[in-house]
Amino acid sequence: GTGLGLAISKQLTELMGGSIQVESEADNGSTFSFSVIFEPGDSEKVQDEARKKERTAPDQAARSLNILVAEDNPMNSKVAAKFLKRLGHVPSIAADGKAALRTLSDRHFDLVIMDVEMPEMDGLEATQRIRKGEAGEENRRIPVIAMTAHALAEFRETCEVAGMDDFVTKPVDFYDLNTIIGKHIPIGEDDLPDAPESGANLVEEGTILNRKEALRRFGGDESFLREMFEVFVESTPEMIDDLQKAISGQNMGDIAIYAHSFKGTCGMIEATSCRDIAI
Repeated sequence: GTGLGLAISKQLTELMGGSIQVESEADNGSTFSFSVIFEPGDSEKVQDEARKKERTAPDQAARSLNILVAEDNPMNSKVAAKFLKRLGHVPSIAADGKAALRTLSDRHFDLVIMDVEMPEMDGLEATQRIRKGEAGEENRRIPVIAMTAHALAEFRETCEVAGMDDFVTKPVDFYDLNTIIGKHIPIGEDDLPDAPESGANLVEEGTILNRKEALRRFGGDESFLREMFEVFVESTPEMIDDLQKAISGQNMGDIAIYAHSFKGTCGMIEATSCRDIAI
C-alpha cells in the first residue's frame, strides 16, 4: 500500500532489460503490466516441473503417528484431520492452547500442529508451557509445528523463539503438511506419485471461488471438497454474527480473532474475494 512494491518491481524489470507500464483512471482503477524478452526455455524441464506441481495425494505413511491438532476454527481442524487420516495418521483435536496442554498430559503424541492465534491461550504461550514441562517431561521436546496465516519472516522468528520447530501457512496445503511432518519424523518415501490426468477436467476457476486451486490443496479429493463447501455455507453465518457483535461492542481483540478466523476459512476453500476483504 506504500508503493514500495512497485518501485522494486520497476527495478527488477529494468535489470532484466525490460520496462513496466501503468494505465490509471480516476475512480475506476489501475492496470500495471511489464514486458521482458527472454531466451526460449528448456521444454523438457518445464514439463517435468509441471508434473511435479500436479501431484496427487501421497501414499500412506509407513508408520502411523498420533498427532494433536490445536485449532479453534472447526473447518480448519476438520480439514487438517482429514489430511492426516489420508496419510495414515491418527489425529486428535484441541480447541485452544489450554485444551492442548491437558490432552498432551493425558495421552501420548508424536507431534503437535499448533494454531498460533486461539482464544483462552494462544499457540505461542501453549508451546512455551510445553517446553517448560507443563504438559509432562516427556513432551518437552515434542515437535511443534506452527500453523498460521502470517507468512512474514519476523513472525516465523517469533514462533521459533516460543519453541516451535517449524511453520506451515494457512490455508494449509496437503503436500506442504506431508513434507513438514516428514522433516521432523521420517515416516516413508519422500517422492509423491504423479497426478491422474482426469483431475484437470473436474475444475473451474473464477474470481469469487478458485475451485481448481482448492481441489489441488485437498489432494484431488472431489468429495471432500464438496463436503468443505457445505461446511463453509453452514458455518459462515455464525462467524459473521460473531464478528458483527465484536464490532458493535468495539472489542478490538475479538474483532482481530474473528476476522482472522474468517479469512483463514475463506482461504481454505479458495473463496478469494471473501478472503481479500477479511483483513
